Order: sequence, then C-alpha cells, then structure tokens
Amino acid sequence: EKRLDIEVPRKEVRLPDVSLATVLAPHTGYVKLDGFSEGTAEELAINLIKLYETGRAVGEPINSLVLDLRDNPGGLLDAAVGVAQLLVPKGTDIVSTEGRVYGEGATLNYRSIYPPLVPASTRLVVLVNGNTASAAEIVTGVVQDTDRGVVVGEKTFGKGLVQVVEPLPGGRSLKLTVAKYFTPSGRCIQAVSYAKPRKANTMAAVSPSKQTPGGTSMPLPQQPQQMPPTDGKPTSAAPTMPSSTAIADTAAA
Repeated sequence: EKRLDIEVPRKEVRLPDVSLATVLAPHTGYVKLDGFSEGTAEELAINLIKLYETGRAVGEPINSLVLDLRDNPGGLLDAAVGVAQLLVPKGTDIVSTEGRVYGEGATLNYRSIYPPLVPASTRLVVLVNGNTASAAEIVTGVVQDTDRGVVVGEKTFGKGLVQVVEPLPGGRSLKLTVAKYFTPSGRCIQAVSYAKPRKANTMAAVSPSKQTPGGTSMPLPQQPQQMPPTDGKPTSAAPTMPSSTAIADTAAA
C-alpha cells in the first residue's frame, strides 16, 4: 500500500442561525433562530421575505409570526440589535449597556434607525425557555417592553453581561465583564442568582381570550409585569443594516 499525504486546510465554517422557516398554519409563519452571530439579521431577513412570498403564493398571506428563541444561547450584541430592528418601529429603544468601560457610569443606548421589515400589522409571538439567554433575551425584552408582541414560555436564563476578550501571552485570552444589559423599560437582564432550582415546566394553561394590553388582540397568553420607568440616558447610534420593504409589499397584496 502506498501512503498518501493530503493537506487539509482549516477553515472557519459558519452554520446558519435560522434552522427552520416555514408556514406553520394558514396565515402563520414560524422561524426557529438558534443563535446570534455576524450576519444573523441579514439571514433572518432573507428567510422572512421568502416566508411572506410563500404565503402569498398559496393565497394565504402571512399575518402572524412565531419567533422561536427556545434554547438560543445568544451571541453578538450587534446581531441582537439587527434582529430587533426587523421587528420594532423606527426610533424604538432596543437595549442599553451600562458599565465603566466607556467612563464612570457611562451608558450606551441602541435604537432602531430603520423601518421594520415585519409589518406592524403582523401579530408576533416569541417563544422562550430557561435556556434562552443573552442576545436572545435582548430581542425578547424589546418585544415585551414595547408591546410589539407576546412572550410565551418559561423564565429565561438571565445572562445580561457585556464581555470582551482580551488576548494574553501564549495564545491565551481573558474574558472580561465590562457592563450589563438593560431592556427599554430599564430592567436588568442579569439574573440575581443562578442557585435557585428551575421547575421542569412552568407554562400554565390559559384561556384563549387573553389579549395583549394596549395592542392588537391575540388569542395567546401573556404575563403582565410591573416595570420601572426609564430614565433619560445618553444615546448612541445603533449598528447599521440594510432596510427593505419587501415584506410590507407582499403582506399588502
């Protein structure tokens, strides 16, 4: 036998964050989002446009959307802001970070600077569980705080820390916590304690007559929460991303 040496170059392979985008029921779209990495917002936008086009093609235009963030560990802050911009109105506060990395008590606010890709007329549901964390909680928080949709599921993980990676000698690195995330209403995402045991399933049966307060009526459950008012904080520009009116056009057809 002759020995054959083959060089296999190493390459970074990006797995898609949208693992499923389909029509769940008549007029209802479903998207499973598994993570938040570079390009997630653009990937989600492409899948949403295809989803709305599919609904229109079969004569059942999408007017309800289920965004599944269960078991989503999160990822990049910029990706979370980009995804949120697809859902909430232009000018909406998405998330703020507060820490000392930019100066004592400094705060950075991220705000939607584009019209949403998903029309305001589309009813939105976000599914979460105990493994929904970090960037996924940012998107969940802005949907909940702005009454853009309803959040269904279990208490989320509570990972609300901003971290940076500092290189060290010898190819090592240090992950350093520099700030905390806050939702538009001022709630800190970070859990107070990880020691408390979680119940296996805390979702309770509810009447189908439940509605979102102050928004479009939906036959879905929502747990109201008391939220502290936001205080005036300095604002920074949100990361830019391309806008599109393709979904609005298809939904209007």
